[in-house]
Amino acid sequence: MISMYDLFAGSNLHPDIQKGHYNNLVYLVQAYRSLQFFRNNNNPAQPLIQGFVIIYIQGQPCPLPINMMLSQNFPTTPPICQLPIPPSIQVPPSAFINPQRCVIPDAIMRWEPRTPLVNYMHRLREVLSANPPFHPSYVQYMQRDKPNYVNFLREQFPPQQGSGYQSGAPAGGSNTQQLTNDAVTEAESIISDVNKSIKETLESEKETALNEDVVKLLKAKKSEILPDIQNLKNRIDENKNVKIPEYQVDPMLGQACTQNAAKDALHETMEILTTELRNHNMNAADFVAAVRSLNKKHFEEVIAPMCTITN
Repeated sequence: MISMYDLFAGSNLHPDIQKGHYNNLVYLVQAYRSLQFFRNNNNPAQPLIQGFVIIYIQGQPCPLPINMMLSQNFPTTPPICQLPIPPSIQVPPSAFINPQRCVIPDAIMRWEPRTPLVNYMHRLREVLSANPPFHPSYVQYMQRDKPNYVNFLREQFPPQQGSGYQSGAPAGGSNTQQLTNDAVTEAESIISDVNKSIKETLESEKETALNEDVVKLLKAKKSEILPDIQNLKNRIDENKNVKIPEYQVDPMLGQACTQNAAKDALHETMEILTTELRNHNMNAADFVAAVRSLNKKHFEEVIAPMCTITN
């Protein structure tokens, strides 16, 4: 990614204006990976973006070459968008494209100084997809007339420093055939990168469309279950106001339960003591003393209180 300093080198624009323009352009290039900064621009006051965007003609994806330059009064006035379509393809003037093959901004959208460039590009694609600037046969143009299209691309989109394409002058002594081979290799490299960008853009759009379908499905399901959710909330609110009747529990019932539990505990303890006596782990005197102590405790804690309640 080109730096703001390199992009505006030699420009007289105020640094704050440069920063605003740079952020606007970077957001556009990040949203459309098939676009790039034109590094060899001879007018640093008007940064140039070039590359491709995808429009759809009769449902078929079509790469649309585009050059975008910021006007001198940007952002008061909209950017200048030129469509460098091969001369062999007829582009008749329309309400959206003038004879110089430049986009007519007012026909695309109402421009506001705060309009992001990426929004302008979105709208441009929508309008030109609905009103194609050329015949659908252009989609097959690259395959049918590849050599001419390669030369056209090479003229319209020259290699940029750091772009990954071949750059620099050929070594001295190269013959014409070598120059031709180098040109073809470079053009094919550009074509390959363009096709890759188109493919990435299409995949991104498919993913976005899929996400939108999922969101629509979730919204539809949510609408279906909203009445049931509301009914449940209403029932919960109603249950909050319901008073549960209080029942009086017979105190004798609680005492009986306590007595039965204590009786079971006593029997279990007696069995343990008996087993210890049989296994000669305790003598008879200790056994008798333990049994008397348990019976006394049981009487004091369980039997005696019951007798008091009965009386």
